[in-house]
Amino acid sequence: MTFFSMTFLLVFLPAGLLLYYGTPNRFKNYTLLGLSLLFYAALGPLELLVMAASVVFDYMMASLIRYHQGNSRVTRTALFLSVLKSVSLILFCMVRSQLEGYSMPVGILVYTLSATGYVVDVYRGEAPYERSLCNFLLYNCFFGKIFVGPYVKYSLIRPQLRKKQLSLSSISTGLVLLIQGIAKKVVLADNLLLTYRKVAQVDASRASATTLSSWLLLLSLVLGIYFTLSAYCDVARGLGQIFCFKLPRNFSYPLHSSSVREFVNHFNTTLVEYLRRYVYRPLGGGRYGVVSDCFNTLLYMLLFGVWFSFSPNLLLFGGVLALFMLGERYLYGRLLRRLPAVFGRVYTYAALLVSFCLPAKGTPAGSWQLLKNLFSFHQERLVNDKIVYILSQSYWVLLLGLVLSFALLPKLSALLKRRAPAAANILSVFFNVGLLVVSVMFII
Repeated sequence: MTFFSMTFLLVFLPAGLLLYYGTPNRFKNYTLLGLSLLFYAALGPLELLVMAASVVFDYMMASLIRYHQGNSRVTRTALFLSVLKSVSLILFCMVRSQLEGYSMPVGILVYTLSATGYVVDVYRGEAPYERSLCNFLLYNCFFGKIFVGPYVKYSLIRPQLRKKQLSLSSISTGLVLLIQGIAKKVVLADNLLLTYRKVAQVDASRASATTLSSWLLLLSLVLGIYFTLSAYCDVARGLGQIFCFKLPRNFSYPLHSSSVREFVNHFNTTLVEYLRRYVYRPLGGGRYGVVSDCFNTLLYMLLFGVWFSFSPNLLLFGGVLALFMLGERYLYGRLLRRLPAVFGRVYTYAALLVSFCLPAKGTPAGSWQLLKNLFSFHQERLVNDKIVYILSQSYWVLLLGLVLSFALLPKLSALLKRRAPAAANILSVFFNVGLLVVSVMFII
């Protein structure tokens, strides 16, 4: 069962809402935790056991830190064991998935990193100790954010766990986010990634690879990744609002950026903040000079790349983004800021073009060949019939994805709300109902 199945939309979510809102306030967290564990059990009983064991272990380590604050040996050991457990579990699952072809347990990067981040915060004194195991499990295992986050500090969630803010406006906002997230996934992301797979079959052979196929491959992949992750996070925020949680935005039109640093800050925002908070800054950040900053930036961006999948190309993907970020900081950043914004965007698109060649292919050699194909303008290698046929089937989703990847519609919506709020509200209702109908048609 996923968020984008009829079972979830017609059975699990309505039943969950009835059960949650029919429960007295003091038992709502228990109800929501039960729903989250049930949702996860539907994905796989073994995965549920791994998640429960991992999170409960971190709860025990946080308890040791809390009740042995005067004993530095115990608190440091508890912190070390929590970090070691999470790193070992993630590495084991990543390596096993690469060597044996198994899928990684769903949500493992979310619940392990969230729980270990909480243990670190308790150790630092930056987060209050949570006595309730139910609240701690709910913070880490809430089914809405279990797939890709967003990552949230416990100190931001704790007040919402203790005092529910029930309102119709929150539920309606949540439903809109949920509908828009589902539409992003089933209408845009799935079709963009389908286009990517079709083009990849053609582009796999050097004899049939063309300039147009390389551009289509890269464009469909970038947009497909963006709308997939953005869709999951919109659904997470929507479900959070419905069940009385306010989760932060994770994607804020990163393709509208004027620098690679701005792109990274707007692409999986909470993951970047997490890596800076628990990797970059504890290692010294840039406090010890240029060498320290370069090393720590490179390290946390390598981890950023590996977050997507454990492979050499994605490791290099994070490294290449780090090099562009460091170039902006120490070499040409001032020049970019002085130039008109259009130059910054052209530079950013060129940098992303180079960077995303790495996740587009399985090996560095394949990525290099793809980059060369992008600018191969020999007449016989520009286009072929297979690519023209694929483009004739998928041009609509590519154009729609490009338009929606920029902040044009939100700006138009905000303008309409200022000029004619009543009309804007009516149009919003029809628009979202239409999105829901279209999404259901694509799911069926």
